Amino acid sequence: MSDLNLPTWFTLSRFVAVLVFPIVYLIFDRPLADMCALVIFVAGALTDYLDGQLARRMHLESRLGAALDSVADKTLVIIALAVLLAYFDARAWMLLPVVAIIMRELLVAGLRECLGSVNDNILQVTWLAKFKTTCQMVAITLILLSEVALSMHEILLWSGVATLWLAAILTTISGVDYVRKAIRALRPSHEAD
Repeated sequence: MSDLNLPTWFTLSRFVAVLVFPIVYLIFDRPLADMCALVIFVAGALTDYLDGQLARRMHLESRLGAALDSVADKTLVIIALAVLLAYFDARAWMLLPVVAIIMRELLVAGLRECLGSVNDNILQVTWLAKFKTTCQMVAITLILLSEVALSMHEILLWSGVATLWLAAILTTISGVDYVRKAIRALRPSHEAD
């Protein structure tokens, strides 16, 4: 229970956001659903920043916190992307980057699970992975905002879609890097040289 500290509670709150995010579209009509989803998503994205900052400043970093943080980020992004595909106008332009992002996130999660028993440090989060997560969250925020700030709908929507494509490219590059590291780690020791 000592791992359930303030940063970890922030991380756990992101799972609540994941559950509530799609429900607002079942309960409310649009654009109220979009406004609620925007607030929920931005709050979840902010907890991603806060939990890491607090953990480092308070010296409360833990393996549980790191594991939950990674899963919470991926889950929040994947659920938000699924909702965007279901409800938003530009879904034809979003399909390919969304598929690329989801494939990469599931692949890296599987590789981390497989490598957990081999070496914890092989698939550590890189600056590129952090940047792609930021791009994903900015893209989703812009697309949600496009339905709230209707006077800027087109600009925000297409800025969000462009950022989503950038996020998909960065996501793919970081995914390839993780796969390369995983292959090297999983190679039998006599083949490693």
